Amino acid sequence: KTFSVFPTFVSEKGFQIFIYNRWGEMVYQSADLNFKWNGTYKGNGTLLPGGTYTYVIKFFGDLTTAGEQEIRGSVMLLR
Repeated sequence: KTFSVFPTFVSEKGFQIFIYNRWGEMVYQSADLNFKWNGTYKGNGTLLPGGTYTYVIKFFGDLTTAGEQEIRGSVMLLR
């Protein structure tokens, strides 16, 4: 399984996602709007332990929003 988002009215230009572990270490980063995080460390194949990971998404709106937007949340990784 993978974690991804379903962006609506989001420009591909300037899209970034950052995923952090509970100690604040960035464990994943992507500028691809169609990213799929599979629970590995920086995409190198090393499996991360189950737990809660925080994400920050930065993007520019495509139609209705102006300027850079930021969304924060969390995802639970189950093993």
